[in-house]
Amino acid sequence: MEHRSGTWGEFGYPLTTDPANRVWDVDVGRSKAADAYWDNVPGNPVTRGPFNLINTDAPSLDPSPGNAAIPGVELDIRRAVFRTYLYCNCELTRLVKWTREKLGKGPMIYTEMSLETPTAADQAFINATLKAQGFVPVP
Repeated sequence: MEHRSGTWGEFGYPLTTDPANRVWDVDVGRSKAADAYWDNVPGNPVTRGPFNLINTDAPSLDPSPGNAAIPGVELDIRRAVFRTYLYCNCELTRLVKWTREKLGKGPMIYTEMSLETPTAADQAFINATLKAQGFVPVP
């Protein structure tokens, strides 16, 4: 299997070319948000209520404009792997792992969805990623 290098999407997220060394990105759309919380990014679809918070994210997986003309790109396997961290009262309470993929010309599908109890290693990963991308770590 050939792994394409470069970036993906309108925000230029770097692609993972080695599955053993994944590239993680804080998904705030390169906004000028003061923090890395999805619900604080202007324009993100968020519904708030007294007992709930609903966020929606549905990445397109279309080729980046610069890659759209590459012969065979429409047959690529495109896969986006996500980790969503849920905080309540400033405490990490759940980890949601989900994958969205598109196989060639087929439809986009969600796969590998799970809801997990986080560990101290998850919090360390979050803070290392936030710090590496210029955000303040979670206390």
